[in-house]
Amino acid sequence: MKLTYRNDHADAAYNEEDPPLLQNCTHPAEIGTTPRGISVDSAKSKEFLRVNVGGQRFMLKKETISARKVGRLVWLLDLNTTTERLSLADAYFSSTNEYYFERPPALFHIVYQFYLTGQIHQPSHLCPNDILDELDYWGIVPDNYLAPCCCADDKNDLDSLSSFSSEESPNLFKHLPLGELRKTIWNIIEEPTSSGFAQVFATLSVLFVLISISGLVLGSLPELQVPVQKNTSQGVITDMEPHPVLGYIEYVCIVWFILEYGTKMLVSSDRRKTFFQLLNIIDLMAIVPFVIEMMLFMLGVSTEQLRDLKGAFLVIRILRVLRVIRVLKLGRYSSGLQMFGKTLKVISILGISQFTCGFFCGQ
Repeated sequence: MKLTYRNDHADAAYNEEDPPLLQNCTHPAEIGTTPRGISVDSAKSKEFLRVNVGGQRFMLKKETISARKVGRLVWLLDLNTTTERLSLADAYFSSTNEYYFERPPALFHIVYQFYLTGQIHQPSHLCPNDILDELDYWGIVPDNYLAPCCCADDKNDLDSLSSFSSEESPNLFKHLPLGELRKTIWNIIEEPTSSGFAQVFATLSVLFVLISISGLVLGSLPELQVPVQKNTSQGVITDMEPHPVLGYIEYVCIVWFILEYGTKMLVSSDRRKTFFQLLNIIDLMAIVPFVIEMMLFMLGVSTEQLRDLKGAFLVIRILRVLRVIRVLKLGRYSSGLQMFGKTLKVISILGISQFTCGFFCGQ
């Protein structure tokens, strides 16, 4: 192999032998032997989606887009006809098989990179608000996709990129069945400041939590307990239980909690993500003890019949203690409790680190 150089001054070409480094270089064995790409007509291939953003053309494999499972381009692929897809795009160029979007191409590079890598990077020369608006248009919520390398650059930018208000968040319900109704119900449950109905709902939720916690506390006072005779394998025993009125109050509160949680999961645009959110896990744990006891009752098994089974009875007692976790439901409506939770999270991570270091030094 020979390298050909051009002399701009003499306008004459001359050859030079390969340098020793180039002579010793070898190509990887897989190059040229294992085909990885595909050969297609770019304008007619059905394996690619061609988009034109502000006059700049982009191409992506449809399988690459589908792998992300979010965003306007995924919605576009879910539609079958060009007419339906024009509800999401501004125009369609039949000659080049391109969908046109009248958006700034410089900002679309962030979206394009997201579909390729699954991460959102924040270019330093772009305005964070413009990035938020663009991600909003393309239906991408940056909470779980912001690249770690961009998190440490600017804390304020991170906060603005990783959080949306109800007015700024993308409409993820638009292409779902009964999308507008589901979004309205979701905002009432999850966004207390979105409307008057949402504020009323939040107030009722706080009241039910406070009433439920008060009932648990009052039920532990001897003055508000009544003797109840129960049949066990050891005979008839007399046990003290909370006044029946407190039990009825708890039933009403639990019904509210179940309706709240069930409705939230029913209208959610992403049930899996909603299920694994911390506050929703707390909501579920607040109703699980009651649900288990009701299931045992429907099966004809009372908690008193489990007294002889130490393991089962211990589980029942633990479930009853877990009712106190309802107090954590107030964290949804209290910024102070949310900050306290974040502090505990940081402290726990620090404690684990210190324990690991101490264990290592001890070894």
